[in-house]
Amino acid sequence: MKKTSSPFTFAHTATAVAIAAAGMAASPAFAACGYEPFLMIYFGDTCPSSVTSYSNWQSYYKTNPTPRILSLSQLDSIATSATAQRNRAIAASGNASLPGQTGLSGSAAGSRWNGWASASSNSTAYNFTPLNSSGRVSSLLAGVDYTYSNGVLAGVALGTDSSNTTTTFNNGSIGTSGTTVAPYFMVPLGSDLVMDGSIGFGTGKINASFGGGVTGSTTEKRNFAALGITKFMNFGQWQVAGNAQLLSSGSKAGAYTLSNAAVLNETSSGVTQLRAGARASFGSGQFVPYAGLTYSQDLSRPDIAPIAGQTAANARDAFIAQAGININQAGVVSGTVGVTSEMRKETRNTGILATISMKF
Repeated sequence: MKKTSSPFTFAHTATAVAIAAAGMAASPAFAACGYEPFLMIYFGDTCPSSVTSYSNWQSYYKTNPTPRILSLSQLDSIATSATAQRNRAIAASGNASLPGQTGLSGSAAGSRWNGWASASSNSTAYNFTPLNSSGRVSSLLAGVDYTYSNGVLAGVALGTDSSNTTTTFNNGSIGTSGTTVAPYFMVPLGSDLVMDGSIGFGTGKINASFGGGVTGSTTEKRNFAALGITKFMNFGQWQVAGNAQLLSSGSKAGAYTLSNAAVLNETSSGVTQLRAGARASFGSGQFVPYAGLTYSQDLSRPDIAPIAGQTAANARDAFIAQAGININQAGVVSGTVGVTSEMRKETRNTGILATISMKF
């Protein structure tokens, strides 16, 4: 279901988020099935299939990769757009442009305003059999920022998103849609070092089906935050950016009543993630290829307890590979087209991202 999201996720990338575990334990039917209210899982084998389906659904919401992927992909887009303006910020503060970089044209250097837009689409899957699912997460973001004379950049991004997930474990599905607003900043700490950060808030709608014609819908509140530092280095024709980020994302789905009168209580999910990695590009000019690798570690997030004798990997670390092309037009219009792949046990997350930026 929805949201944390990173994580930063800003899953994408992510502070510790408490896990609400109040559930359906008050119902005699659930108690008779051996329901353990803290873990949100049934251990009895005489439970009606619909009861087991609902309890597993709430367990699934806690570790559903969709919210994390959505939040972290949005955080990635915002951070990428902010740090891409580093030369403009350096020029505005009176420092020299980075050696080996294309730099700014006179008109671009004098431009205080910048607008950008990004679109991303991720193919996702969770391969732990008792909670098996697969789907797609899509996000659109647009932002505008201003660079002050001291080089500090401040802006705001607005976004819309949607996801569609087939929850094989209960013959059901989850569809989500939402909106996000996220202020962000970037501060040059020298000619080759910048710090960036963002904080976002959003609301969403969740529509779920559980098989057998049972359906339900509810609303969702989301939040995310990120803080990162990036160092730029040049080795001849190679430009390398090393980055470290702390990301947090969280979500809370409201309680709701299903079409068969069953009640699902409020459920929360969240992740705090630390990332470190590097991205390298070669050459200069209109089209510049790049590739990168990032290591991520989930510092705080819910784990899935064993279900029907099967134990989830609950993997907290992953590698994220990326590759693409940076596009530059006379220092005024720029963009990026790239692909990413997250390597995490029991999880598939591959995506494509496109951005465009224009100074005015």
